[in-house]
Amino acid sequence: MALITLSLAWVTGVWLGSMVTPSFWWLLAAVLPGILILLRKWRRAGFIIGLAVLLLTGGAYSNQSGLEPDDAGHISWYTGGAYNIEGTVSRMPEAKEKSQALRLTDLVIQTDSNRQWVTGAMLVYVPPFPEFVYGDRITVFGRLSEPPIFETFDWSAYLVRDEVYATVLYPEVTAVDPGHGNSLLAGIYNLRQALADGMESVLPEPQASLAQGLTLGIRSGIPDDVRQNFADSGTAHLLAISGLHLGIIAGAILLVTRGLLGRRGYWYVWLAMAGIWGFVILSGLAPPVVRGAVMASVFLLAELFGRQKSALPALCLTAAVMTAANPQLLWSASFQMTFGAMAGLIFLLPPLEHLVRQLAARFPGTGSRFYGMVYYPAAGLAVTTAAIAGVAPLIAYYFGGVSMTGGIATLAAMPVVPLVIFGGLATGAVALASNLLAVPLAGITWLGLTYLLNVARVFSQPSVPGFGDFDALFIWGFYAVMALAAWQFNRWYRQQGEAERPKKANGFNWKMAVPSVILAAVLVSAGLFTPADERLRVVFLDVGQGDAVYIRTPAGQDILIDGGPSPQRLVQELGRQMPFWNRTIELVVTTHADADHLTGLLEALKRYKVNQVVHSGAAGDTQLYEEWAGLITELDIPYDQVGAGQRIRLAGNLEFEVLNPFNGTTGDTNEASLVLSLTYDEVSFLFTADLPAEIERELIYRRLLPDITVLKVAHHGSAGSTSNAFLTVSRPELAVIQVGKNSYGHPAADVITSLESWVVPDGVYRTDLSGTIAMVTDGRTIWLEQN
Repeated sequence: MALITLSLAWVTGVWLGSMVTPSFWWLLAAVLPGILILLRKWRRAGFIIGLAVLLLTGGAYSNQSGLEPDDAGHISWYTGGAYNIEGTVSRMPEAKEKSQALRLTDLVIQTDSNRQWVTGAMLVYVPPFPEFVYGDRITVFGRLSEPPIFETFDWSAYLVRDEVYATVLYPEVTAVDPGHGNSLLAGIYNLRQALADGMESVLPEPQASLAQGLTLGIRSGIPDDVRQNFADSGTAHLLAISGLHLGIIAGAILLVTRGLLGRRGYWYVWLAMAGIWGFVILSGLAPPVVRGAVMASVFLLAELFGRQKSALPALCLTAAVMTAANPQLLWSASFQMTFGAMAGLIFLLPPLEHLVRQLAARFPGTGSRFYGMVYYPAAGLAVTTAAIAGVAPLIAYYFGGVSMTGGIATLAAMPVVPLVIFGGLATGAVALASNLLAVPLAGITWLGLTYLLNVARVFSQPSVPGFGDFDALFIWGFYAVMALAAWQFNRWYRQQGEAERPKKANGFNWKMAVPSVILAAVLVSAGLFTPADERLRVVFLDVGQGDAVYIRTPAGQDILIDGGPSPQRLVQELGRQMPFWNRTIELVVTTHADADHLTGLLEALKRYKVNQVVHSGAAGDTQLYEEWAGLITELDIPYDQVGAGQRIRLAGNLEFEVLNPFNGTTGDTNEASLVLSLTYDEVSFLFTADLPAEIERELIYRRLLPDITVLKVAHHGSAGSTSNAFLTVSRPELAVIQVGKNSYGHPAADVITSLESWVVPDGVYRTDLSGTIAMVTDGRTIWLEQN
């Protein structure tokens, strides 16, 4: 009890130091308990009270000293001005859709007079290309800004907890010198990225990005709609690796290893410890995860030394030591949730496990072959329930209220989280050696991820009411009630006494396992060898303001024409269209080098095995095009230029006819756009990229335009394309405009009017209004599918 008191005194002092400025008189207050020391009966109590007052005062002073320095030796001094800044990328960059976020440390500011080394870190946002890595020493010129405070989120305070005091948006990068990081940490980051790449190579989107987030802490690729589903369902906390995840991982390993190996030798503790720290290393040693691992280790060490009752004092001491190292941790949501999850395991897991054992002993009974099938899932649910109970009030506080189904959704989702974590890591590791060998693991992990996505989607329905925001006082009251309930529950547990452990727990029954494996193999094989559909499928993907068309031929070939402006959107859409085990694209077509057509293709080349790429010969002069060309060379993909009059033969007597460019056009303009027509019996498609009206006229003069059924409208419906003459000759029956939110006025009203005069009624479709548009045809009839 003394250790808990002293630890809480320090933490309380840190909290008080944020509200009031401590003074010398606080120290004098520690002398008052000295009177009790003179009394023999109260000597120990007086000593503890006096020491607690000293620690409280020290915590307050510690918080004051940890506040932002106000001098020229700190980065915050320079906010508001533009400088040349040199710094080292101190963590793995966070890749976003249109930027990279780099955390720079070891900063040097170039002022008018000298070079000034400064403390603190800054966050720099740069374009997605070229890509930077951990350890790069870069020099930028830009304006430093203080992180803003938004209406619903104090971003400045959030970054300060990570010692980030300034941001720079899209500065000019003037120099890059790699290799300045710690070699061990660089190796960890490389392994982490390799595992992430392995997951991407065998899992579709959004399952791949969700697996990366849950296993490696890489959340930047998770689509916005998936994030929103998790937020609306009250399960957003599952997307961030925290003490909750570590507690569940530790509990799952303890549960399985203790059941298989027993308690002798405490191997189950050592394996749980190894699993936790291995997970921390693979997640990139992020400070919040490391802190969670330290607290989880305290919980495991108490189990190791048979001092379970000492777990809470040790946990409090750990919290005090951590806040002594960084007082700002006290206000960190991840720190608080880690402490809450560990406390939940300490107080609630033993009685919950005992209750589960009692219930399973009655039904189906310890002698039943189904005992293990009932006990182990129920015990796993006890682990998740204990950890969630410890963080539930904090989730309500930090995530803006609680939906009435939030707790149910979390309990429904959590049982598959260990499967997703262990399965995801195993999938990524095996994929490093062979994608084919990783497919069975990927299939199991895919099932868990798909279940998790569906839970978030189902419970995110807006018809379910929720509770409003909770203030801090209510949260403290909630914890007080929970503490009373936990005390009563443990009192019951102690009165019950330890039930005799079953002599035989049939948790792993080979007779049940073998048929299950055979059934899984049959199901996977049935999916892998499903015969090809005898219809042509052309899908106009909703990738925002850009073009991307996916085609599945009757012979089972996969073709991609352009990739749109967003790598994340493209792979997410492909994940919806292609079976998760299909990781091969037979043909990629890049119509020209504009970013709204080319950007997504870089990610497609990284995620899928591409057999061939064709292009118009129009080279770009951008950093994006250089990255594209370098990736083609690195992957050794056949890269063929085509022009008007050529044909691209596909399986099953299907072929593309190339209509443009002609006369060897190689300029990097819309005039060089690769235009293709595809005919399947009586149905034809025309893909016009960003073809301008003047080249449309050239195609008419050269008699290259056929009658078409479906027109992919050029240049997102801009006024400079799709002329009346072009429509008069091509005579489309249906038209699709691939367009997103833009400031260019696309699509033009005149173009819409012209199209509507030619196509069938309501035959003009737009991806910004209808989402992804799929057209399926048997060569005579077209069936339309819209997301």
